[in-house]
Amino acid sequence: MIKNKRNFFMAIIMTLLSFVAFIIYMKSNEQRYFITMLIGIFYAMIQYHQAFSTNIFEELKIYNDERDDFIIMKTSHLLVRIMNYVLFIMICIFLMSYVLLGVDTLLVISLTLVGVLVFVFLGTLFINIYLEKRN
Repeated sequence: MIKNKRNFFMAIIMTLLSFVAFIIYMKSNEQRYFITMLIGIFYAMIQYHQAFSTNIFEELKIYNDERDDFIIMKTSHLLVRIMNYVLFIMICIFLMSYVLLGVDTLLVISLTLVGVLVFVFLGTLFINIYLEKRN
């Protein structure tokens, strides 16, 4: 019995794409299509397994109580706070290193970390808004 229709649909798509990659490999004999076929088959097998198996989160809900939910929530909140502080410190370190050394790579690294920090902030904001409207 199919437990997750989305995973089953993705498995079918990946199987078809792997078959197409195999046909192209047989005609052109290029190794990249063979590797693509192998990766597609591997991904399809994972999707088939997830489509027919029980979700781990559904099993955990049976044995989970409010105290466990609270501990998980506090752990996640603390981890996000620590990650924000570490990202901010790393941004400051790379920006100061760029100012002192003048190496352009340090500026690129700091801007990438700023992008990650903004992504985490916006993700947290939108997920919070979504969950507030839903609950």
